[in-house]
Amino acid sequence: MTEPQTFNDVPWECWSTMDQRGSPSMTKATPPPPTYKFSARHTSLSYTLVGLRAYDPSTSSFLRLIYLTSTTMAPYVFGLDLANIRFSAFKSSNMFDGRSYLRSQRFIFYQLAMIIVVCAESTATYAMSRYLDMQESLQRVYPDSYMYNNDIVGAASLTIFAGVFTAIVYGTLFFFLLFWPNSRETPFWALVKKISAIFCTLVTLTAVIWSTIVVTSKSAWISGVPGELSPSVQPHLPLKYSHYAHDIAWIVLFWIGWVFVVASNVLVFIAARYHLRRNSDSASASERALKDQRY
Repeated sequence: MTEPQTFNDVPWECWSTMDQRGSPSMTKATPPPPTYKFSARHTSLSYTLVGLRAYDPSTSSFLRLIYLTSTTMAPYVFGLDLANIRFSAFKSSNMFDGRSYLRSQRFIFYQLAMIIVVCAESTATYAMSRYLDMQESLQRVYPDSYMYNNDIVGAASLTIFAGVFTAIVYGTLFFFLLFWPNSRETPFWALVKKISAIFCTLVTLTAVIWSTIVVTSKSAWISGVPGELSPSVQPHLPLKYSHYAHDIAWIVLFWIGWVFVVASNVLVFIAARYHLRRNSDSASASERALKDQRY
């Protein structure tokens, strides 16, 4: 027997009473109108919960409670309403409506920090993979050869870590600001944001300084190769890192991204201080109002 796919495909008996596991005491009800389209699930309980709204007024109050709870109560996680997670939140009219302090500025700088640093990370990954491909090709053509490129590999690896960490930190702050702009700022949450932003800034600064030193002053070197390299060694990259265009693009993008990371860090501190002060003022006003009522 094929499973029903829509509301109209469900047998009439399922809309008049619960399935009694073989009980013959089911009666037919009026078939649903063709304009109704509901997803039919694979259990008789699901049929009952969907159908009881219009076709079975005698259903127990317990099942009514289950139905109303499943359709009207939005789940909460750590006090955050998950019903706020919806695609309409990405509309520019919703993102830049000023519901939270410096919301538009934070959106802009968080995204710029993430995008530019991740672009630098991707460029570093590509450059590192090209030097590793050259090393493999060289050792295939000259089995006794050796190519030193550990410095560029180390700098690129640190850049990748900084890019991933930046995307995690400011991506999290971006989505919290997008879906829950009016959530209460607690001292613990403010401290977590500040520590994460500071660590992100320091990691990014360390990575960009080390990468700049490696690219501008270091170079790969090859040993065990008689004479010039064979044309079969591909890719044929310049051993001097600063002569490779992708390395230069990596460093330029990384420095620009770090500037926006610092700006985002400053906005995190300013917004956290504002919201904590506002919460403190609201609590003080509530306490004063309570005392006035007592006396």
